[in-house]
Amino acid sequence: MNTVENAHDTRLAELSAVVRHALTEGAGTLEHLQEALRQCAESLRLGDPGGTATDLREVIGHLVILSEFIDQVRKGLRALQVDGTPFEAWSRSVDVFQQMVSAMESRDWVTLSDLIEYELHPRLDETRHEMLALTARLPS
Repeated sequence: MNTVENAHDTRLAELSAVVRHALTEGAGTLEHLQEALRQCAESLRLGDPGGTATDLREVIGHLVILSEFIDQVRKGLRALQVDGTPFEAWSRSVDVFQQMVSAMESRDWVTLSDLIEYELHPRLDETRHEMLALTARLPS
């Protein structure tokens, strides 16, 4: 192997390690977000939209950051030539986000809590599991 090939292999190994770490940490962060969303949905069901609004804004901000994170991880996966279409469940969440915005605008807290609990939560769970599964598919 020549020096250029060694350097390329080293960079791919480093990228793989970074992506693996990011996926593992991302899955943990996603689990915390799911719990925060569950608590928001529960508070909305109990009729406390005012107290929940701040928490919900914070969680939505974290979901925006998560979206950017997933975009960056996808780039890393492409560079590592990992097969497949990662984060399909996340991609399907866009519709749910739009429905959540509509529910917030109309102050329909029951619909919002239903969307969080029955639509968004399962997709986030699927995304979290996919993150963990992707770590096994990364080159060493």
